[in-house]
Amino acid sequence: MFNLQRVFRRNPDLIPARALYEATIRASRNPYFFITWGVEDTPEGRFEMLAVHAFLALRRLKAIPAANLAQTYFDLMFADIDDNLRELGVGDMAVGRKVKKLAAGFYGRLAAYEHRALSSRHRRSRMRWPGTRWPARKQRRRSPSPPPTMSAGNGRA
Repeated sequence: MFNLQRVFRRNPDLIPARALYEATIRASRNPYFFITWGVEDTPEGRFEMLAVHAFLALRRLKAIPAANLAQTYFDLMFADIDDNLRELGVGDMAVGRKVKKLAAGFYGRLAAYEHRALSSRHRRSRMRWPGTRWPARKQRRRSPSPPPTMSAGNGRA
């Protein structure tokens, strides 16, 4: 049966997701990135910084059992991107295409950042801290190499 309360009920994750997204925006617009690191202060440069910070926030949200909070955060982020594109003067017919293109780029960045984070975690797990001993590595068996060839004659090369 159709439940009208479900339609008009507010998402309980909306307030914390909005607070986290606003903190992400503040962090990604820190002048340090644009002045010291040389990130361009353009919509593209701002999107790059937002993508890095959103990756960190989403990765942290993935570690806690609040999957709906991560989805609400993501929805807020792309609703804000949609609003910003409209404020920049992108036409209504083109906004959907641009948001779709930005979302695809964001997913690609997420995959690349996640791959890099996992590979660096793997490297860190193999680091040797001072004062620790690691078990000896097993030596790989190598196929026997052929004996050196001798030239004909007195046995010297």
